[in-house]
Amino acid sequence: MWGNAFGRVPFKDKFGVRYYLWPDYRLEDFVSRGVGVDDEGVFRQSINILSDLVKTKKKIVCFDVGAHVGETSLLFSKYLGTKGKVYAFEPTSKALKRFEENVRLNNASNIHWFRLGVSDKVASGIKILLTKETGSECIYSEIHPSDRDFIEESDENGPTESIGTTTIDTFCKENMISEIDLLKVDAEFCDDKVLSGASQMLRANKIHYIIVEFNEGTQCSARVLKCLEKFQYKYLFMVRNTSKLVEKIDDYPFDSHKKPLNLLAMSSQRSLPLT
Repeated sequence: MWGNAFGRVPFKDKFGVRYYLWPDYRLEDFVSRGVGVDDEGVFRQSINILSDLVKTKKKIVCFDVGAHVGETSLLFSKYLGTKGKVYAFEPTSKALKRFEENVRLNNASNIHWFRLGVSDKVASGIKILLTKETGSECIYSEIHPSDRDFIEESDENGPTESIGTTTIDTFCKENMISEIDLLKVDAEFCDDKVLSGASQMLRANKIHYIIVEFNEGTQCSARVLKCLEKFQYKYLFMVRNTSKLVEKIDDYPFDSHKKPLNLLAMSSQRSLPLT
């Protein structure tokens, strides 16, 4: 109701992150839960990882692929402070405009953002499908046909926007980034292509922690797991909206929690205790 009356509502979530909520962004749902993401486990695991990393003297690098309006980027920024940088990638003009407003709201000078999709190739003129509810936009043509039914409002003839794409390997090479400490991927059923485009960094164990969207039963997530296994990354399934992790999907508490939405992966040189 507030959003309809005033256009946007400034919001401070339970983790101390500030951002605006808009009427087409499930405002009432997020206000009632106290956080502007569907799985607050992403925040909890990110805080756990970053709290340890900031104790070191090295500069920390975080990537936020599919940054949307910036909730995760702003959390990264808050916990990094002067200890590192956030590279955020959001391809749609509407979400990126809101992202920029949220960055200004927080005066977050350690965030660098790019209007780019991240995939397995460098390209221009790629069509991204726009959806009524912001946050569900996707590169429809790149999604496996059997996964398209999982997309809300998946009308392939709906409105689109032309975007450019890059790969993580290409971006890191062009910007002289030697390693990524924490990579978050939410690419709407193209998450496998994001990891495929990071194969050089993954092979060299130069991406230390990865939080990536996981939807059981989809071709995208099956390929995500195959990619992680290929490069000998360990992974744990995140129990949705908690700080709990489980090693096997069969051990997931489906009877008491919503189905998993993300998993946490670590290079072979890193470890994280089960909680």
